[in-house]
Amino acid sequence: MLGLGTYNYGHFSRELFHDLARSAFAGPGPGVRAPDFKATTLDGETVRLSDYSGKKNVLLIFGSATCPMTAASIGQINDLYDR
Repeated sequence: MLGLGTYNYGHFSRELFHDLARSAFAGPGPGVRAPDFKATTLDGETVRLSDYSGKKNVLLIFGSATCPMTAASIGQINDLYDR
């Protein structure tokens, strides 16, 4: 099944993530509004984050289909969408 192998596990470790957590992060902090951006859907349509302002909740997920943790979360994400 897609995403259940050991893809890239040789490159990532618990220690690496601890080191990254201790390093300075220049991105936005918790509770900071996401900047507006535009993206292309799988159907080729261009959308902006601001298109959904005040209309719908937006959940952005950054991951890879080959990542076991991302692949394992798809079922729960679909359940959330259904609710």
